[in-house]
Amino acid sequence: NGSTPGHIGTQWAWNMLSPKWAGVWGTASAPAAYDDKTVMKVAILMTDGEYNLQFCKGVDDNSMNCSDPNGTSTNQARAFCESMKAQGITVYTIGFQINVQSARDTLVQCASYSKSDPTKKLYYFPYSSDDIKAAFADIGNQLKAGQSGVMLGQ
Repeated sequence: NGSTPGHIGTQWAWNMLSPKWAGVWGTASAPAAYDDKTVMKVAILMTDGEYNLQFCKGVDDNSMNCSDPNGTSTNQARAFCESMKAQGITVYTIGFQINVQSARDTLVQCASYSKSDPTKKLYYFPYSSDDIKAAFADIGNQLKAGQSGVMLGQ
């Protein structure tokens, strides 16, 4: 219904890569240490909406007179992105058919800079299935080549 708690997906992307969660995933699936040079830590965040739903006491804060004590979904997601990047995680963002500027701004801010070209951020705004395929192909090529691919960010 037009509501996206994007901060939750962003936090879980980080949890999947964080060695702090190693005990949850089991030995075979445990995330590597942040300083393990044999592993690339990459999060790809994809959404089709604004980060506009947060919770208070486990309930959508729009349906009760209560605000999330941790702030808006947008602010929480941005903080998680900054924390991931501070740990050396490369963050790609994909906003499918997003025209709302605040949503685009969140995805641009969350995206890392390319290691091969520090003037380019790793974000995409596709509008068709072909555009999504091209974005993922570009991401795959960058990862395969150590982030030396061509950027589609706008």
